Amino acid sequence: RVSCKSALCCISAAVLEETRSCQQTGSRSQSSTSCLSSADDSVSTRAPSRICASSRICKSPGLPLTAVGGLATGMSGHIAGPLRQDVLAKLQQSFRKMDQDGSGKISRAWAFASFDFNLIRHFEEIDSNDAGFVTLADFIDYFQDQRNIDCTDDDILDALGDIMTPRQPSSMQDLANLIQSSCFDDSCWQKKHSKNLLREILMRHCELVTEMKPWAVQSFLSRVSAIFEPSPSLKRLSRLMRIRLKAKTSRGMAVLREVNVKDKKTGLVTLRNFLFTKKIEKGEDLDTAMANALKVSLDMDLDWQVKHIKCEGKATKKEVRDSWNYPGLLSEYQVEEITLSILDTQSPEVVGKLGLPGGKEFITNETSLWGRVHRKWRDR
Repeated sequence: RVSCKSALCCISAAVLEETRSCQQTGSRSQSSTSCLSSADDSVSTRAPSRICASSRICKSPGLPLTAVGGLATGMSGHIAGPLRQDVLAKLQQSFRKMDQDGSGKISRAWAFASFDFNLIRHFEEIDSNDAGFVTLADFIDYFQDQRNIDCTDDDILDALGDIMTPRQPSSMQDLANLIQSSCFDDSCWQKKHSKNLLREILMRHCELVTEMKPWAVQSFLSRVSAIFEPSPSLKRLSRLMRIRLKAKTSRGMAVLREVNVKDKKTGLVTLRNFLFTKKIEKGEDLDTAMANALKVSLDMDLDWQVKHIKCEGKATKKEVRDSWNYPGLLSEYQVEEITLSILDTQSPEVVGKLGLPGGKEFITNETSLWGRVHRKWRDR
């Protein structure tokens, strides 16, 4: 009986030890997973170990290391080694792209201010010496460390792709931080300017990017101040669809234009003389965007468009200027120009639509960010 009881005690102790081991392993795995997810939510502090840092960039959590033949390997059989030449070249190219002032250093302030890249997500791990900036050597050494621990070259390329992906403001506070960190002066803006800009960003109708002027074209004072605190400039990127819609009115050939916008809150009327223009997403199909805009804004259903509208040409050009809607904000537009004409303004299905054939001013059902839109047929 004593021997049986002793055996049972031994078995129970072994089972208990195994259970504790499994719980610890599960806890380590859960910790790595939570570390990975927390990196997506906010800028994290320095990881307590390189394993945790590597789990932030790898698809799979870090694994315990063992020494086999002088090489660090994981339980999955991962073998450490130098970065592939194509990966090394990609790292060098990416660093040069982020180093927009050509100084050879990227500061923490710049990484935080720049929304063109997501470097801030990994900055603390890369800046292992707490220097406040990272160099090309720091950048490559960091990824070499991850390659030696448990990351493959493909994992590193995925992480690099994440760093090089632009990030955009997602809240009013985020937008305010971006504006404050740049040299852009928004003192003349009202609250509606920031609100409408954020709305455009969330609708994917524009992107904000920060740029650093090349070292050679900066003034002496700018160069000195940039050493201590770089001030990137702010630029808005947007894609516009500009439609020249022509029709034969009772006064001759005319083009549809936006003549004024009435503010929905204050009643203030702003005079304009714009062609039919709409913001569209960066990768949106142009023909689909055009058909939808005509349907929603001008009440032209698809069948009506096919029957009564002819496309005469398309062209793409770039425009760089201060935004009319956001005073002082430099904007770069990719403009998709489309020329359309209404075939027969005397057709029963056209008469009475859009102020035709008389060419009268009319109000559309559309409401822009700024108010109710009035349109009119005018001479070319």
